[in-house]
Amino acid sequence: MTQRTAAILSADVVQATAMMERDGEGALARLKRLRHEVVQPAIAGRRGRAFKVMGDGLLAEFPAPGAAVAAAVEIQRSLASGAGRAAGGAEIALRIGVHRGAAIPDGLDLYGDAVNGASRLQALARPGGVAVSGPAWAGAGGLQLRPRDGGMQALRGFSRPVRVLFIDGPETTPAGPAARQRIYSVKGGGGAEIAWTRHGDGPPLLRAGHYLTHMHHDWENPVWRPTLDLMGARFRVVRYDMRGSGLSERRVPDMSLDRYVEDMAAVADAAGLERFPVLALSQGVAVALRFAARFPERVTAMAFWGGFARSRLARGDPAAEAEAEALLGLIRVGWGAHGSPFLKAFTAMFMPDATPAQVDGFVETQRACADVDGAVRVREAIHRFDGLDAAAALNLPLLIAHAERDAVAPLAEAQLIAERVPGAALVRFDSDSHVLLPQNANWAALDLMLDFLAAHG
Repeated sequence: MTQRTAAILSADVVQATAMMERDGEGALARLKRLRHEVVQPAIAGRRGRAFKVMGDGLLAEFPAPGAAVAAAVEIQRSLASGAGRAAGGAEIALRIGVHRGAAIPDGLDLYGDAVNGASRLQALARPGGVAVSGPAWAGAGGLQLRPRDGGMQALRGFSRPVRVLFIDGPETTPAGPAARQRIYSVKGGGGAEIAWTRHGDGPPLLRAGHYLTHMHHDWENPVWRPTLDLMGARFRVVRYDMRGSGLSERRVPDMSLDRYVEDMAAVADAAGLERFPVLALSQGVAVALRFAARFPERVTAMAFWGGFARSRLARGDPAAEAEAEALLGLIRVGWGAHGSPFLKAFTAMFMPDATPAQVDGFVETQRACADVDGAVRVREAIHRFDGLDAAAALNLPLLIAHAERDAVAPLAEAQLIAERVPGAALVRFDSDSHVLLPQNANWAALDLMLDFLAAHG
């Protein structure tokens, strides 16, 4: 028996025992009809296979997590439209769980964490809903869904908590206004065109621009989409592409930090934001520090992940300067190329536990957001960022979250910001990933930051 990674769907009928007690033969006939007309076609249509069928439930394997989630949503939508009421009987409702993990085949059957996890998640789902694990959702990029974040939850038999996302019913599953977006353009610093958009419901939140984003492709990207979904479930998120990349103007002469600050201000103005919290990641932290120092009356609170005020060339460290030059060299020879030295080095530095789908998504983002020359220009500009001078001038709530073994932004840089900003809180995570990924321990940092910003917004 060879262990493999599998995407598993577990479905169970709500109150099946009571149905059978009331009308055993009739209930069984309705369940068979439902399985034949709704459930099995949805599974087969996503190239799945049901490997275990019980009277009141089933287990199915799919070639990818996205296929399992899509099948689950199709089944629940069919039931919500009336397919659950068959032959004049009582309406049938299902709970469905989807998990991605290790599976051990035994003939046509499967055992292991993937199966156990899907079964545990199914029990957490609401009637008519779907519960999806973080590892499954991370591989489901491209689905136009808005899950509700259930946070980290303990599943029986699992040594570590698992992030759970809920798709509760028809009102959360369609690609509604929050999943569709209109992309706008505003003139930023020096007249450069900056692409921006907004999504989600709730109080406003401005995400500072950072490297490797694309306002359109991010929705289809398994690296960025989970983060966007969780942010949009709690805030009306305004975000934009940095100058020099994405849908913003690429060939701009001035790539100074002050111009990036002016871009951020222009987007806030265009979105009609007056007072708002700021979320900043990576090099977006240097921009956010300068912005908050320049416009203190506008920023209510800030939260940082994996950030630094001083980039590599601003630290006075020969080793950091050598790293900067090495990274530029890798970009020049391997930008947007599968299997290139750059891609391997980037994955090891930025997201060492990335799934194949996430690595593929990153390559597509590279190709979409910049060509090789543009990628080098933006990275050269970032290497010169230094916003540390703004830190001491700040007087606002600030939460700094950081991975202890971040190879891109050293923990010492986060500690330096925390020392300079009065009252700043630093929370360290047992992680080596610079990028927030659902399968990594650092994923809990996103919840922590959103809670903080909501409390101080």
